[in-house]
Amino acid sequence: MHSPHQNKKLPACDACKARRVLCHAKPNGLPCPRCAEKGILCRTTYIPHGRPRKTAQPSDPDSFNVFAIQASDSQALTSMSGTMIPAHCFTSHVALRPGRDLAGPLELPSEVLKPL
Repeated sequence: MHSPHQNKKLPACDACKARRVLCHAKPNGLPCPRCAEKGILCRTTYIPHGRPRKTAQPSDPDSFNVFAIQASDSQALTSMSGTMIPAHCFTSHVALRPGRDLAGPLELPSEVLKPL
């Protein structure tokens, strides 16, 4: 059985990886026997494995994103269902804070609502 203090096998050096041969890597920066025999630089490049770390979210809860809808009164926007919605039914700027719900229900003018 292995000792609990025994280290994991060291990764193969770049030269052994390129030749696809077994590398007997040595600790403390010593060259592996194959590189020492050939007289080449024995270097190991770290390649990260697994998923990348998540980026940190902004810690400032008062920061917000602004989404703007710009339309003149003469324009009309079309919804996904193909219903024409007059441009004056939209506000020009809406500010949302990440992670927070809107204060209340969405209200639309009765002229926009269409019975199903």
